[in-house]
Amino acid sequence: MSIKDFNKRRYLRLVMLAGWLFALVSTPHSINAVDLNSGEVIDELEESTNESEQTDESILEENDRPVTLDTQKYYAILPFSQFMNYQYIGQGQAFINKNIILEYRPDDQGIFQVAEFTDQKAVAYIYQIRADGLYELACIDPYDQVQDLRYSPQASGASASLILPARLAVGSHFRSGYQNEKSLSFIKQVDQVAIGSTVYSNVVVLEETQDGMRPLRYYYADKVGLILVQELETDGQEVTLMYLNATQGELAE
Repeated sequence: MSIKDFNKRRYLRLVMLAGWLFALVSTPHSINAVDLNSGEVIDELEESTNESEQTDESILEENDRPVTLDTQKYYAILPFSQFMNYQYIGQGQAFINKNIILEYRPDDQGIFQVAEFTDQKAVAYIYQIRADGLYELACIDPYDQVQDLRYSPQASGASASLILPARLAVGSHFRSGYQNEKSLSFIKQVDQVAIGSTVYSNVVVLEETQDGMRPLRYYYADKVGLILVQELETDGQEVTLMYLNATQGELAE
């Protein structure tokens, strides 16, 4: 082979290689559901310049300001009672999918029942919307037959767990759990929380502490309820355990 032919073939190979590299970098690709803590968006979204510049702080666009949880706000963020169905995605090992169905709507005393379905089992919860807060009256585990348990002996006992008080100021605390074993505090309100392409507004953040457990943070959004649960690591990093993926069947006010 002559030097001229060798150089010609070498040139053609370089041209082909350059074309292949150009096609590779110019092909659009999507981001699948990933951990919030990586700074990427939860959901399948096509990459853009803005997304490539996102950080953890841009996912939670915070604007802390003094705020008080009043009666109007309390009703706006009530969980599991504003839609017929809430669909959550789990990021930990406990479950992958969680569906919460409002089986029996609030009666004239504010008592309602939801069924929680995960990959492993079904559990029923009885709640009551009171003037001073949202209470959990009973947890029926396992729950293997659809039935109205709002007035059952399990839900009629003296003990109840306060889930969300009707009035609370930033920095104040309240006790939760059937033995008051949990301490929760209203740590802040953020203007916006973005999960994938969905942006939630005026989000209340509660932090739960319990002996022997890592702190948990619960995010409640206007007109939706619970949208996000995170675990707080010892180094301060927030690890997502569960986030709201979809809702169905909005209920009239």
